[in-house]
Amino acid sequence: MMTNLTESIPSPSDQTVVWSPSMTVVWTLAIFCLFLFGQLLGFFLGVSFQDVSSEIYDAMFSGDEALLNRLSYEKDLFWPMALGGAVMGLISVAIAIRWKKGLTIKEYLHLNNVPWYVWGLWILITVIVTVGLELLASNFEDFQTPFLHELVSNSQNIPLLILSIGIVAPVFEEVLFRGFAYKGLER
Repeated sequence: MMTNLTESIPSPSDQTVVWSPSMTVVWTLAIFCLFLFGQLLGFFLGVSFQDVSSEIYDAMFSGDEALLNRLSYEKDLFWPMALGGAVMGLISVAIAIRWKKGLTIKEYLHLNNVPWYVWGLWILITVIVTVGLELLASNFEDFQTPFLHELVSNSQNIPLLILSIGIVAPVFEEVLFRGFAYKGLER
């Protein structure tokens, strides 16, 4: 129980090391724009390593969104886009936190060390749930996702697809919204 009203107010030192709510919104929008730029960069890097640049550029400049979408699936461009955006976003969050002096990235995002056995337990649970869901999806048509099936069947690099879409992109989302944005808006 609080004994007076000042106990609930953050100390001035806390307020100087965390972005204000309005600046948090501005930074979050800027980080999101850099995330989109990272996706574009990943897209163009993915295109540059394949012999489809003229096809992709024709689809882009003609405004044929359906063709561009189809080519993105067929030419395995989703993982470079996801990876580029997430990496650019994570770097942007780190820069925004370092720009504001006072807290380290670990302190700002409330990152705590987790014992290895906890990591192992959650990885085991994740593998069990993933395998179970995959068995359901492969045996029952109602559980199949056309988007995911098309994405995986056209990918020539499944490990990078899983890394970018299944690991790095969700980490970026958590760091941006539950870490950076929440920390600034909770004030």
